[in-house]
Amino acid sequence: MEIKERGALEMILDLATKDTFLQAQIDKFTKLKNEGIIDSVKSAVIGSIYLYAFNSYINIISEPSEKIEKIEKDFDEAFLRRVPEILSKINMLLNL
Repeated sequence: MEIKERGALEMILDLATKDTFLQAQIDKFTKLKNEGIIDSVKSAVIGSIYLYAFNSYINIISEPSEKIEKIEKDFDEAFLRRVPEILSKINMLLNL
């Protein structure tokens, strides 16, 4: 992954982990859990952040020179490094 691509990805993940964004996701998925539609707010929020960030990243590098598998592998590595931070923020907002 090139430096500018990594910078773009980190910026996207920073936006996706802002308290206001996370709280909106938590509120949405808490309603769905209370209605019995989903089992885990935390899992749904992580999945939502992953999809948001991955789609945003793909849109930024709209003409990828690499195969999607390589892009996804690089993205997954960067995302997984940030998961502890994301879970910590989610737990804080859920008051766990």
